[in-house]
Amino acid sequence: MATLNLPSEQASVREQSHVRPMHVRQDARQVIALLELVFNQHLRGAGHHTISPGFSLKDFINGREQIVPGFVYSIDKRIVGNVSLLESRVPGRYLVANVAVHPDFRRRGIARKMMVEVVRYIKNRGGHQIALQVETENESAYKLYQELGFEKVGEVRDWRMNWYALKTVASRPPISRSRPDDYGEFQLRPLRPEDAKQAFLLDKSIFPKALNWPDPPQPNYYKRGLKRSIQWFFSGSNHEIWVAENQSKQVVGLGIIENDFGRPYALKFRMHPDWAHLVERPMVAKLSRRLRYMRSKTIVIQQDVNQSSIEGLLREAGFSLKRNLTVMHLVTE
Repeated sequence: MATLNLPSEQASVREQSHVRPMHVRQDARQVIALLELVFNQHLRGAGHHTISPGFSLKDFINGREQIVPGFVYSIDKRIVGNVSLLESRVPGRYLVANVAVHPDFRRRGIARKMMVEVVRYIKNRGGHQIALQVETENESAYKLYQELGFEKVGEVRDWRMNWYALKTVASRPPISRSRPDDYGEFQLRPLRPEDAKQAFLLDKSIFPKALNWPDPPQPNYYKRGLKRSIQWFFSGSNHEIWVAENQSKQVVGLGIIENDFGRPYALKFRMHPDWAHLVERPMVAKLSRRLRYMRSKTIVIQQDVNQSSIEGLLREAGFSLKRNLTVMHLVTE
């Protein structure tokens, strides 16, 4: 793991410190070292500010188009703090991807100084909203964001597991590999082009728009066709979507496996409340089986804290609850 060559606390008093914009090429090595340090500390249960699920080091290195670099806090040219930003697909909406402060330099107001610059920067660019996720248990960070004007919009639970820990979830009747699975009152089958509108409306009504990270689904998310297939082929991505359809031809459940190159598998479950008790187990069973035919990667899911009925099934499949996240936003207009 890369390490930072940092000055002692006594020496830092005599050194110049300030917040400045991040320069990707110039600062990449130090920022990545800082993120790795903070992130790995979090995995050991000690960190507070961590890399967001919507942001990866690969994105940072490659300079993904929607990345707005952000700010760093330097002490005598040594970077000890970083705020990285993402520009949302929603015009004027920005995302705080991560806030990282070196453990030896916390409680000095560094995070506050960087966030003040972030708010000023986005306002000057005409941005109208800033969104972020903070660990629910991190009371000091939550208080800081409140003092800066951020408001809570909801909570999600971050579930994760490694592919090798995946367990098959039992379902009656047993699920098949490809054909529609008939459960009498409904069936599970792959998404069809004619399902796109129903699927989008169900997703929009079930999962609060503000909790989607990094962005809420667009109307064309569920559309399939030659153009989308070509885009996925060249990007190394593939999204597999299964629907639960009742006898009235209504889409009452969705199960999604997002498989993007260089990222973990991201699962999504969207169940109509009136059908959740019937659909959840077969749908989790279907997706857990499908994942067993895919290559080994980490698997993640973010679940609305108010939709807790699926938690037992996630544990049955091998997931562990890693953290609770509070979603906050600041309206700058």
